[in-house]
Amino acid sequence: MNWKEYKGRIIGTLIGIILAISFLTIGFWRTLFWFSLAILGFILGSFFDNKESLIELWDRLKEIFINIGRER
Repeated sequence: MNWKEYKGRIIGTLIGIILAISFLTIGFWRTLFWFSLAILGFILGSFFDNKESLIELWDRLKEIFINIGRER
């Protein structure tokens, strides 16, 4: 059995366990806050890795938030 075949499931399970432990130890809202900051850091890091500018990032985020309610 090759672990790379199940990489997504393994990572998803580990994230779920970490979130569950966080909910139980520090509470829902603090966990949500820290998870949101981690996601924001990941997004910013990926843009810098791709050598995109902050203006491009801002334009893309505006587009995402404007189109949230329009996808129905």
